[in-house]
Amino acid sequence: MLRLISLPLLCLFCLPLSAQGEDLAAGRPCAFAPVPNYALTAEGGTDSADLTDGRVVERPDQHIWFESHAVGWSYVPLINVRLDLGEVQPISEVVMRFLGGSAQPGLDFPGFVRVLVSDDDATYYLVGEYSKWRQGDDARYGIPVTAGQAWVHPLRFADLRTRGRYVGLAIGGTALTCSDELYVYRGDHDPAAVGFAPEQALDFSVSRPQVAFVKPTLVLTSNIATPQPIVLLDESGKGQAVSLHIQTPAGVEIVAGRVGGTAVPDAAAETTADGAHYSVAAQAPGTTAMPWGKLMMQARLPAGTQTTLRCWLEWGEGKSGVVTIPVTVEEIAPAPRCKRMMMALGWWSMEDTRAWPEGLRAAEIIGLNTLSTFAHWMDKQDQGLWDFADQARQQGFRLLNVDSPWHHMLSRHEGDPTLFCQFADGTTGKHFCPSYRGPAYAEELKRVADECARLRPDCLSADVELWSWTGPVDAEKCTRCQADKLKSGIATWEEWKLAKGYEMWKDLHTAVQEAVQAGGGRPVEMGAYDWRPAKSYQFTWPFDRLYQDKLLGNSQASTYTPLLPYHIELVGDRAREDRAHLPRTEGLPWLTPGDAGAFTAEALRCAMLECFLNGSRGIHFWSSRYWDGEYLLGYNEAVRTVAAIEDIIVDGDLYGEAAVERPARVSGMRRGDDIALLVGHYYGSNPVTVQVTLDVPAASDVVDTESGQTIGELAAGTQTLAVKLEEHRSRVLWVRGR
Repeated sequence: MLRLISLPLLCLFCLPLSAQGEDLAAGRPCAFAPVPNYALTAEGGTDSADLTDGRVVERPDQHIWFESHAVGWSYVPLINVRLDLGEVQPISEVVMRFLGGSAQPGLDFPGFVRVLVSDDDATYYLVGEYSKWRQGDDARYGIPVTAGQAWVHPLRFADLRTRGRYVGLAIGGTALTCSDELYVYRGDHDPAAVGFAPEQALDFSVSRPQVAFVKPTLVLTSNIATPQPIVLLDESGKGQAVSLHIQTPAGVEIVAGRVGGTAVPDAAAETTADGAHYSVAAQAPGTTAMPWGKLMMQARLPAGTQTTLRCWLEWGEGKSGVVTIPVTVEEIAPAPRCKRMMMALGWWSMEDTRAWPEGLRAAEIIGLNTLSTFAHWMDKQDQGLWDFADQARQQGFRLLNVDSPWHHMLSRHEGDPTLFCQFADGTTGKHFCPSYRGPAYAEELKRVADECARLRPDCLSADVELWSWTGPVDAEKCTRCQADKLKSGIATWEEWKLAKGYEMWKDLHTAVQEAVQAGGGRPVEMGAYDWRPAKSYQFTWPFDRLYQDKLLGNSQASTYTPLLPYHIELVGDRAREDRAHLPRTEGLPWLTPGDAGAFTAEALRCAMLECFLNGSRGIHFWSSRYWDGEYLLGYNEAVRTVAAIEDIIVDGDLYGEAAVERPARVSGMRRGDDIALLVGHYYGSNPVTVQVTLDVPAASDVVDTESGQTIGELAAGTQTLAVKLEEHRSRVLWVRGR
């Protein structure tokens, strides 16, 4: 829909909102927690004034993140903005303009925005809220559709008829949260006549410590412990000891975790009449910490139970407000263990799994069959940790080693100028020289090889970002590279850079395989973050040649997104693009577990299924910071949905003989007479019935893969299948040839 909006209509979003009456915010400074951290919008140091200076971005492309009179936060999940009106005022409307549309995958509209008011900057009351967790809010607030084109939307909280000297906005951020103006309109009512209910009170501050969760609700699990990340908002500039108080309801237990440097099991816990009270002595650094810690929690309550959790901070003579957050209890149904696909958490350490109460059991229930490690960071003297990795292998788990080759070399040899490009004037560049092959290079190959020999991983995924997206541009000015190119006889710099990248990866591949084989291990499948077919990463790493020569075993497309409907389709499209270039199903894409904006279990489930049913045989995730019980529930649902059809995914080809009417979507894989079909409708609300037209190679039964139930029959030939989506936004069907 958004693609059809003309440029003049988009520019309407740029117009001032003076028709609403007197803007009480005009010219008044804002305060923030955390302070804006996006470099382009922070230029000039005017962020505190930018939201109320009356200037809105007028550029036709709406790319407000390039404008210094906008304000931006990069990878910040929670943002507090406070405006001081100078005195208590009657307030009729609050409007804040936000970037959306996802012109780049993670640049999108906030997940939630709460409007709060206060007379004294101490007690704040909630008077308005937008949340993508609440069905219908996008339509209620007129949020445009995200479709890969930037827009700026004025989020209006109208008819508030409230009062306050201070206006606060609590914002759920994305990979880049950006705004260019904030308005507060005077009302014509008597502010003294405005009253507030006790349940409207919320903790909010930009100047003292505040503890918070990154989502408006929590999902706790009943049969395993799952993580719950918490963050600290604090721009006080004062590092100090604090006490984190957590009041859990009866049946909810904190079984592990760390907060502010303190292990939670070491904290004082007191049983109360309605649950338990944990008091955790922690350190608040005086700056925002995201995350500040992670609680491993388990709810020994029936699935479907609704309850609440409360937490607050105390320090010296101070105390924060109480945060009350709704809790839903779910049970994670044990998933079958996939035999051929890679189900892993990606950027997750073996130490994290060992610290997880009954971690191997939890991983098995969720559906993980591969445990992530960072062998480089595994304490070489901690034999118990290496034994734990062996124990996992003996229990049938595969091991994934994630490493950053050559980056560790640069860290160890920081300041050594020989590793960088050498210029004729005697100076050096700031990035690794692609023709350097000195002692540090050999040492780095040996490091990675030795660690893999000890761990014996099934897979090694490398994060190699030695240069920016422009590649090793210093090489053309480097005397060492010039000499190397001349000696090689390669005609162009473009070809020479690709030859050096090939050489580096081949050296690494050879070192790893030889060391692992000498140690009695099996060959290690190797791949690299964001290396994709038909592309040369950073103009240096030639995927197609490396794959053809069996030096790469997979592609690893990456997307940093908040998994809105547009992004769910985007990750599927990228997986499908990679599979179309490969002879086999070799995709192991990287997804986000919430760093680029929080989302629901259903969004994660749908995104994973889009990857699998578009030709991926596994999954990575590029962070461990914000995993929670809800995400792991969605992960489990995805595994249970594809376990029965993994052979079709791994051995099959893309199936392109099915069609639906947009905005519904259909994807699939085919092996012989069997088709694995993904039918999705990510926009609007359920239930909805999608009519799928497809070509069926043979008379078939139609099986719902999650339930295992046969739900229909199809004859051979072109057919129309009515697919009803109820609980889930997508459904996987096995069209099973008889």
